[in-house]
Amino acid sequence: MCDDLILLAFGGPFYFFNYRILSLLDNGIDLSDSLPEISEFLLVNSRNSIAADAVLFVGVNPLSNFGYPEIRAFGKKILAVLAEEAPKSQHICITIHGANYGLDEVQALEAEVNGLIDAIEEGEFPRNLKAITIIEQDNARTERLKIALSRLFPDGNIKAVKYEKELNSTIVSLLITSISFVNQLFNKNVDAKQSQKHILKQEFIQDIISQANQCISDLLTKLPDMVEEPVFSHMSETIREIQTQLDVLSQTVNDQALDERESIVQLVVTTLNPFQVSVEVAKLRLHDYEHKEIGWCCYIIGMGTLFAYYDYLEQDIHFLRLNLEQAIKAAQFRILNEVGLKLIPQDEFPWDQVKYLLLLENAEDLLNLYENSGG
Repeated sequence: MCDDLILLAFGGPFYFFNYRILSLLDNGIDLSDSLPEISEFLLVNSRNSIAADAVLFVGVNPLSNFGYPEIRAFGKKILAVLAEEAPKSQHICITIHGANYGLDEVQALEAEVNGLIDAIEEGEFPRNLKAITIIEQDNARTERLKIALSRLFPDGNIKAVKYEKELNSTIVSLLITSISFVNQLFNKNVDAKQSQKHILKQEFIQDIISQANQCISDLLTKLPDMVEEPVFSHMSETIREIQTQLDVLSQTVNDQALDERESIVQLVVTTLNPFQVSVEVAKLRLHDYEHKEIGWCCYIIGMGTLFAYYDYLEQDIHFLRLNLEQAIKAAQFRILNEVGLKLIPQDEFPWDQVKYLLLLENAEDLLNLYENSGG
């Protein structure tokens, strides 16, 4: 709907700038009865009456009760509202609140900017947003605020450090690697079944466990590029637990006799069930840390290995395959969604290729599409 917007707080006396914008927007229509109550908002199309495409009014407390915490909440709310109501917004203009009714101008600036950062870190902002401009009429104050902003953002950019809605290219590559791992697993499984020699199946499962371990090691190596402290320590500990369980699986392969039912039951209880629990727990914990894509990587690799081991034991693993395929589809759709956000509306999304891209053997082509879309 809008590329450029002006954002205003409404909750008491309007200052000159607010009045001026409101009068320009009126165009013979009285908006005074439509202005929002506290915590509500009103998005008005400018209809070319001003340079901006639209103006967002946000209802706030009376200025006597509009202190630094409320200013910060206002900064967060405006981006969250735009994420829902005007998701294609590219440039927004805001005023700094507080300086004209007794608050310290720099602290007011920091409060409002911190609110913007809160929204960005939580992913509640328009995906196409490129710039935020602060409007100020007082030249001397403008210079002081510039100095304050330069201290906050030396390079002029706000970075989402806690949560970034846009997929990281590193995690996309890891997801594709995990999907390719499962595809290779399924193909090897067919080859192994064609042979009745137990030794080949042992080599097959050992190879799968070794590959899974390598995938987890790669994930741990790249984790610092995607996650910061204090979450990093907790996440790495969770992922290392899967690696520990993989080592236990590897040690059990050569010790099992497939014709001993009691031995298989014991293996399931003492080794496979704990491994499955560690994979499920990792998925849930990583989702709680707002890194569900990393959780998918662990889940796909872990469940793929578990699937292979149960098949090695000649046990029914239909439910595991279904869960595994669901996780893979979720990862594939997440990547395709990211591609769509990058391509639409600038370029045509390759709808005719979706079915092809969802085949496991075409995971690399999905990665290429993501990279070519600007990922």
